Amino acid sequence: MVNKTVTNEGLSLILFMTKSGTSFFSCLESRVEQDGEMYARFYLGKFSRGQALTLINPLRRVLLGEMPALIINTVEIAGVNHEFSILDGVQENVLDLLLNLKGLVFALTGSHSSFLKNDTNSFTGYLNVKGPNRVTGHDIKLPHGLTCVNPDHYIATITIASQLQIHFQIKLVDQRNTSTEFGASKEPENTSTTFNLKEFENKFSKKTFYLDAFPAPVRRVNYVIQDLDTVNETESITLEVWTDGSLQPHQAVEFAFQQLTYQFYTFTKLSKRISTEIPNLMSLS
Repeated sequence: MVNKTVTNEGLSLILFMTKSGTSFFSCLESRVEQDGEMYARFYLGKFSRGQALTLINPLRRVLLGEMPALIINTVEIAGVNHEFSILDGVQENVLDLLLNLKGLVFALTGSHSSFLKNDTNSFTGYLNVKGPNRVTGHDIKLPHGLTCVNPDHYIATITIASQLQIHFQIKLVDQRNTSTEFGASKEPENTSTTFNLKEFENKFSKKTFYLDAFPAPVRRVNYVIQDLDTVNETESITLEVWTDGSLQPHQAVEFAFQQLTYQFYTFTKLSKRISTEIPNLMSLS
């Protein structure tokens, strides 16, 4: 493994290469872009003719559609009874305020930085700002292990000497089903048609807003397949990954490989079980 770090004008370029037999995987470039977004370019191989396309297609699909994501799923605003309420001294209405909160991007830090090994799937954030003031992501109070990637993101404007108090829940969810926490199995839905009035009143008397979210932690994925050795007919892949900053590109690629490995390994075990049963069936015929 070769590692090299170069720092120039605040940009950190991390180069590494890992080899195992005839295979290699390297990061050629890594940088932080506008609004905390991240970019990295990887180089991997070598593959026999046609194998590169076989690998990169499912890898790209996992990167774009199966990443864990941190989202705000519930919000409570002091003094607000419904989404059409008007807050004294706040320029935005409640709907605009909720939409602005959805634009915040969060990332795990420190011991929580790897969502692959993280046991905490839920966090609580607070916002308590006195006016007149311009409220942005800088004003959010977050627990240890969580940070706001876009702290300059606009939330609201308080025009008078009033106070804006917001409590919200942040969850690490499965991108394919944002109602399911990442790493948790989905609970079976309750199909009962019995109406519980007390449960209904308790749920909606808390003035809690449930935000729908369509997270996209990986913004874009590009790849180019190139000939590595025309004599031996081998190929390589140059892979480019852009993320929203909630996870690093190398984390996304690592997770995508683990997802694919798990899926194939599951069916490998099933095929082995079938192969042991087939001779017994053949002996009966």
